[in-house]
Amino acid sequence: MNRTITARLSRPISEPELSRVWEANANLYEGPEVLFHVNGTEVEIEYPAQREERGTEGLQRAFEGALRQFDPGLRVEWTAAV
Repeated sequence: MNRTITARLSRPISEPELSRVWEANANLYEGPEVLFHVNGTEVEIEYPAQREERGTEGLQRAFEGALRQFDPGLRVEWTAAV
């Protein structure tokens, strides 16, 4: 079963561009494979559920770190966790 977290970005970024940014930086942050669903500035990040509930802080830090490499001024606001 997959889980989803939602972020609102300070500016829109396309799904292909976001995927490239993640893939280029995920190894640096030990980020998991994820799927992005983008609608304007809202990004749903779908990731594999883990056997243990470890929270989403690591994934959130990895996502923010990858975006900082791409655009240091891009801000992320976390809006929901499912």
